[in-house]
Amino acid sequence: MAWQFVGEAAKLQLGALQKVRIIMGNESCDLDSAASALAYGYLQNCMANRNPNIGTVIPILNIPQEDFILKTEVCYYLKKCGVPLGNLFFRDTINFDLLMSSSELGIVLVDHHALSDKDTSLKPYVIEVIDHRPLDPDWQWENVKKTMETVGSCATLIADLLITQNEFPVPEEVLMLLYGTIILDTACLSDNPKKFTDKDVSVLEEMEKRLVNKPGRSTLYSELLSIRCDITEFSISQLLRKDLKVVSNIPVSSLPLLVQDFLSMSDAEEEVERFAESHQYKAVVILGVSKLGTELKREIAIVSQERSLLKVLTDSLTKSKTPNLQLQPIKKFSDSGKVVLFRQLNKDASRKQIVPLVKEAVINYERTHSPGCSSTRS
Repeated sequence: MAWQFVGEAAKLQLGALQKVRIIMGNESCDLDSAASALAYGYLQNCMANRNPNIGTVIPILNIPQEDFILKTEVCYYLKKCGVPLGNLFFRDTINFDLLMSSSELGIVLVDHHALSDKDTSLKPYVIEVIDHRPLDPDWQWENVKKTMETVGSCATLIADLLITQNEFPVPEEVLMLLYGTIILDTACLSDNPKKFTDKDVSVLEEMEKRLVNKPGRSTLYSELLSIRCDITEFSISQLLRKDLKVVSNIPVSSLPLLVQDFLSMSDAEEEVERFAESHQYKAVVILGVSKLGTELKREIAIVSQERSLLKVLTDSLTKSKTPNLQLQPIKKFSDSGKVVLFRQLNKDASRKQIVPLVKEAVINYERTHSPGCSSTRS
């Protein structure tokens, strides 16, 4: 059984382990991140059975356990592919301080390569990076094994590593986990917008040759998309946390609906402010996506009580040339002065392209608004 190693790891006393290898996805914990961690964990565990220097392999989902229920498509598809959900490790159920002090620890980063501020202490233990994003110049990872290639899904890179090796069998459930992930991440190889590369296509085709009980691509995509977009039972706070990435202490939250519709919910603006206050965020960036048939719509909102930060973030997004988001203001949506809302006419630009703009804006803001700076605060 492919996922037996996950259950076995859950029974162990971590503090007694001499060698541990953690496979860790990113903090948004979307299906790509979760599937990549589990599938690469499977391969690493196969290798560990022959090489004791690897130690115990533990894939972890990089979110608090209580937030797992918010990842609707992740919960659904992992269960469908036979992953024992009750045995999974989460960010708050694994003690990194204990592992760093008591074990020989190695960490593999999948679906990201830039550590968040809270994770910088893990940097010396990172031994490998697998990511499909362009290399962040602040995270070169010299003397660390790297698999870096700009493709539609990190699962494509993991699948390629699995199907090009001949030492270990690749079970159907592992292939299916990666197969559905690539289908969802690339919008079923849709050209509107185009989110895939030739490598995504070739890897999918090779997987289809190996899968015995494969579903149709469009059928699987519609199934997963429907599950991901089911937000009927979520509160405002849960929606903000459902697909969240924090950069420079600014949350960038992606929603499966337009931001106008989200902010039209009862007390939404006040709930966003409470969410920011409870986590000590100075601003919140909200990305909304809606797709009906072939029509894709994107919107961006920035919410902040600090007018100067609101302006810096707004300027960064509206004036960007790489990419040019082609933002069109939606006027008079809120009278509070704390919210700016835009239609995003460049439908190809996703959060991957927006996050660096937010990071740059925060750096510029902190440079001019740090204590001792002569800039006037609003």
